[in-house]
Amino acid sequence: MLPSISICVSEDSLLKTLSAELQIHGFRIEAHLSASAAMRALPGDTPRVWVLDIALPDADGRDVCRALRAAGIDSPVLFLSCVGTLAERLSSFYAGGDDYLSKPFANAELRARVAALGRRRTSNHLTPGPPFPAFDPVELSVSLAGRTAVLTPREYRLLAALATNRGEHVGRSDLIAVTETDTGSIGADELDTYVDRLRWKLVDIGAGETIDAVARDGYRLH
Repeated sequence: MLPSISICVSEDSLLKTLSAELQIHGFRIEAHLSASAAMRALPGDTPRVWVLDIALPDADGRDVCRALRAAGIDSPVLFLSCVGTLAERLSSFYAGGDDYLSKPFANAELRARVAALGRRRTSNHLTPGPPFPAFDPVELSVSLAGRTAVLTPREYRLLAALATNRGEHVGRSDLIAVTETDTGSIGADELDTYVDRLRWKLVDIGAGETIDAVARDGYRLH
């Protein structure tokens, strides 16, 4: 059986074209025109593959991917973009993506990439254990039991990286890389400041997790 696909793009015409193309070839499709619509479809039967436009109307597709990874959803993600620069391609992989396709593209190539990604073994489940704040890629916030903390873009990306690797040591260089934005990167001292802010924000919403330093070479969320 061919994998189920969740397509989330910003253009209605592209969404209809891709949905029709993939359905004709036997794929099951969930179609969304916004990040909020795609996130509302969760939890549920998690698609085997996600096709995410980076430039969504209400969010950055990379932040949607970060939210999925932080929730323990490891379905492969294929990013679409009309930019195609090396910096953007690299940022899509740092965000947890598995593949990248520049617009315009041939439908046959997208279909082949989706089929290849769908053959990978994934668990498609939410992270087990105590409840962890839910990530909102539209509002750039995390919520737990009705309490919400609004994050800056860098705080969001930093916490998502730690949550994706919950219980594991994440090196300082890796954390600095995932928090890079169009305005540049941060230094080691700034990283420590961001972590301190996140610690307080997790306390404010009643999250039981803590962010611990690991021998001055990174951090661990547990």
